[in-house]
This record gives sequence, C-alpha cells and structure tokens, in this order.
Amino acid sequence: MSRTDELLREIRDELEAARADREVTREAQAALVHDVREFVREVANRVERASREQTRAVDGLTAKVGKLTAVLVDLHAEALAQREGLLRIIDWMRKGDDADSS
Repeated sequence: MSRTDELLREIRDELEAARADREVTREAQAALVHDVREFVREVANRVERASREQTRAVDGLTAKVGKLTAVLVDLHAEALAQREGLLRIIDWMRKGDDADSS
C-alpha cells in the first residue's frame, strides 16, 4: 500500500468518525431540545395555573370590597340623615327656648 492510499484511508476513517460524532451530537441536541420544550411547557402551565388562581382571588376580593363600599355608602347616608335630624331637633329646641324667654 502506498503512502497516498494510507493517507486516504486515514482521512476516510477520520471522516467516518466525524460523521458518527456529528450524529451523536445531533441526537444529544434533539434530546436537549425536547427536554427544554417539556420544561418550558411545564413552567408555562404552572404560571397559567397560578395566574388563574390569583385572578379568582382578586375577583373575590373585588366583590368583597364592592359589598363593603356599599355598606359604607349606606352608613354614610345614615350618618348624614341622623346628623340632619339632630340639627333639626336642636333648632326646634332653640325655638322653644326663644319663645319661653320672651
């Protein structure tokens, strides 16, 4: 076998080894891509689930705040009405005192 044939055989062997390495690398990359996709999918699902739970919690709090606001509005209106009533009673009592002192 000539030196040229020997070198060509070495080159072919190296090319074949490089092809095999490349195939192993492709398989490893494909597995990694698959794992990353699964991880991202799981993270996205967890984030969506947490978002739905937070939305339900906020909706519940919003409803409670709305009810409390309505109660406060009613209490404020009642306080104003009672104040107005007390002021009328005071005015009525003053008129009575003015009539008695004359």
